[in-house]
Parts: sequence; C-alpha cells; structure tokens
Amino acid sequence: MRLKTHIRIVGLVAIGGLVIGLALLLRAELGLLREAREVVRSFEGLHALSELVHELQRERGLAGMSVDVADAQGPVVGQYPRTDAAQRAALDAGAIGEDELAPLRMQRRHWSTSGSDPLAVRGYYTAAIDRLLGRVAEQARDTGDATLRKALLAQSELLRTKETLGSLRALGARGLAQGEPRQALAARAREQLAVVEATAARSLETAHAADPVQAGRVDAVLVGPAFGDVREAVDALGRAPAGADLDAAQAWFDTVAAAMDHLQRAGDQGMAAARERADAVAREATAGLIARVLLVVAGWIGSCWIVLASLRRLMLTVDRLGRETRALLARLDAGDTDAGDLHGGFMHLVERVEHLSTQASTDPLTRALNRRGFEPLAHAELLRAQRHARPLAILLLDIDHFKRINDEHGHAAGDTALREVALLVRRTMRAEDLFARWGGEEFVVLAPETDEAAAAQLADKLRRALEQHDFGRPRRLTASFGVAQASTGDDLGRLFDRADAALYRAKAGGRNRVCRASDAPAAAEGLRLVHG
Repeated sequence: MRLKTHIRIVGLVAIGGLVIGLALLLRAELGLLREAREVVRSFEGLHALSELVHELQRERGLAGMSVDVADAQGPVVGQYPRTDAAQRAALDAGAIGEDELAPLRMQRRHWSTSGSDPLAVRGYYTAAIDRLLGRVAEQARDTGDATLRKALLAQSELLRTKETLGSLRALGARGLAQGEPRQALAARAREQLAVVEATAARSLETAHAADPVQAGRVDAVLVGPAFGDVREAVDALGRAPAGADLDAAQAWFDTVAAAMDHLQRAGDQGMAAARERADAVAREATAGLIARVLLVVAGWIGSCWIVLASLRRLMLTVDRLGRETRALLARLDAGDTDAGDLHGGFMHLVERVEHLSTQASTDPLTRALNRRGFEPLAHAELLRAQRHARPLAILLLDIDHFKRINDEHGHAAGDTALREVALLVRRTMRAEDLFARWGGEEFVVLAPETDEAAAAQLADKLRRALEQHDFGRPRRLTASFGVAQASTGDDLGRLFDRADAALYRAKAGGRNRVCRASDAPAAAEGLRLVHG
C-alpha cells in the first residue's frame, strides 16, 4: 500500500475521531443545558403547586364553615374558579396529572348535592394538600444546584407554616360557626397557635440558610401586623359571645387568611428571586455551550485543513497532536476537579460560617440578639454617640417573679412568656433600637438619639403593654425597668451598671415600675439585686 494511501487512511481516522469527540462533547454539553432548563421548569412547577396549595387551603376553610349551612355555600362556589385556575396552571407546568384532579371534582359534586360530614370534608382537603406539600419537598430535595435547593426547601417550610395557619383558621371558623363553648375553643386555638409559632421558627431558620434577604421578608411577616392580628384574635376568642355566629366565623377566617396571604406573597417573592438565579444558570449554560461548540468546530475545521494540506507530515503531526491533546485533557480534567473541589469547599465553608455566626449572635428562643451579638453593636453606638455628642440611653427590663411562672405553670409556659415579651418589645421599640435577651428573664434595649426622659417614657409604655397583655398561662405578668443615659467618658459597663442600679431600685420599690439612674442616691451605685 502506497504512502499516500496510508496517509489518507490516517487522515480519515483522525477526522472520524474528531467527529466522534465533537458528538460526545455536544451530548455532554446538551445534558448540562437540559439540567439547567429542568431546574427552571421545576421552579415553574413548584410555583404552580404553591399557588394550588394556597387556593385549596382557602377552599377547605370555606367548605369547613359551610357544610352544615345550606345558604352559606356561595363563598365556596365562588372560590371554585380561583382553585380551578390554579389547577390548570399546575397542569400546564407539568406539576400535577389530570388523574390527580378527578377526585377533587367528584368530592365537590358530592358536597354540593348531598353535603358531607365536616370532618370528612376537612380530611379530604387536608390529605390532598399534604400530598402536594410532600411533592414540593421531594422536588426541592432532588434539585441539583445546592443554592437553589436551599431556596426551594425554604419555600417548602413556608408552605408548611401556612398549612398550620390553615388548621388554626379552620378550627376557629368551625367553632364559631357551630357555637362551640368559647373557653374550650380558645384553649384549642392557643395550642394550635403554638404549633404555628414553632413551624414559623423552623421556616425562618431555613430561609436564613437559603437567603438572608428572603429571611428578612419572612421575619417581617411573622412580627408584622397581620400575625399580630391573629394573636389578638386568639386572645379574644375566650371573650367572644356564646352561640353560633357566622359573622364572627367569617371575620376570624378573614383575619387568619390575611396572615396566610402575607406569607404567600413573601414566598412568591423568594421564589421569584430564586427563579432569577435559575434563569442566570440556564443562560450561562447556553452561552458556554455555544462558545465551546464554536471552539471545537473551529478546531475540527483547522485539523481537517492540516490533514489535507500536510500529506508528508501527517503521521508526525497526528502523533504529536494526539500526545498534546491527551496531556491537555489530563491537565484540564485535573484543573476542573481541583477548581470544583475548591469552589465546593469554599461555598460550604461560607455557608457554615454564616450559619454559626447567626447562631452565635442570636437567642434561639426569642430571636433577639444575645450578649455576644449585642455588645459589639452597642459599643459602636456608644462611640458614635460620644463622638457626635448625641444622647444615648439604655433600658433594662426584668420580668417580675419569673421563677414563680416556671414553678406554677411549667417551663413551656415560661418559654412562651419570654417569646411574647420579646414580640411586645419589638412592636413597641423603634427600628433603630438594639434589642437583646441579656440572660434568663432579663432583656436590654439600647436607644440611640434618646435622652433619659424619653427612654423612661418608652420603658413605661412597655411596662403598660406587658401589664395589659393576656399571656394565657399565666394571664398577666409585669416587669420592672431601669433606665440610664450615657455620659461623657462612659464605657458600656459603667452605663449598664447605672441602669442595673436603677432596676434594683424598681425591684426594691415594689416591682412593676420604671426607675431612672439620675434619680439614684449615691449610696445605691454598685448595688446588684438577684432579680425576680
């Protein structure tokens, strides 16, 4: 066989190898692109499932109020178009199958024509919602991208919180509509509210791990007026007039539904932000695919030209190119592995540091700052106030007879009281104030741009709010306050000691009062009371 034939055979083999390599590369790159686009589609499906869960929760609540009242079925029938629209969106997104919707339609026909047992109606809707929530959680866990997976898990936890709120909504609306004894209804509602608070805390923790901005949205809802209205409505149940009251049931339904709507909007905002990240990943994958394909095609054309134009040197050229290509691929593979390991390790380290930082600076029970989180911020505020000659005040709050609460009602009641005290303080103080749990039943508020007189007014406002609040078990509790204003040359310790001495006088003077440091006799400086 002539040399020219040998060269042609080698050339054909080389070109064939390049074609195969190009095909394999295209297959791999298209696989990555499909994965990125699948993530985007999963967001569409999960958003549709989230909306469907929201509408089913609302339909369940209305049906639960209406099953025994024939003329009250109108609101439920009026809800059907919204639920049906959410079902169509879930079908279009491929998040649910047509066969899964057939039982719902059958249940509706049966309910509208013959009525159903209230518990059976609620049980059916709850089972359907639980199946959807399980699907949301499963899809979230199966998402390949770690950052996006955390965002979807946060949305799943948020939906769980809404479901516990839905149970609270159904419990109160049903009890009011049927005339359940108010004290028993109020007790059940408080128990369910505790479940809501626990799931809300888990939801907030998951949101913090996914996106601090989304965590801020969720926290704003949990401490905002909508949730406050729910807590007030629970407190008012025991005082509601006896007997069946459809108007009261509807008002209760609307109050809890408003909180659920706020959570839904916060979840939608978080999903929109995560969807933008998923779209960015898909765009990067598409751009990378195009660039790499163009590069490989250009290389393939160049290689073919070299094969056809360099007949005498083809064998050596192919051999050299083969060695260099293998070496280059080995280096690229090693580099990709190292870069991937470094990136993954770095991201894990960043996530761990952020999680530990949040845990280290926040009190897990009340979500207020702890000492470690409070002291550096308070020190910076004190330096700023002294540098610009601006007023700064500190308030110490100590719950009166807190040990008695734990002894008589249990530590769970004590923990609930601490959480509610923290919520009342947050609602009363300003956004720029610093708030921390100092230890046990003692809390501290640092108020910038505030003199001692204004701080005393704020403390008295807090004192009255605590005194008038219904804590459930015990119904009432009080607190004592010590207030001090920073002076030139103060450090945080001296400022705190003066406020603590004022708190001592408030305790010694009978508790449930506010004392200022400026009113202290000189002999009181340095005294310290074991608070209670």
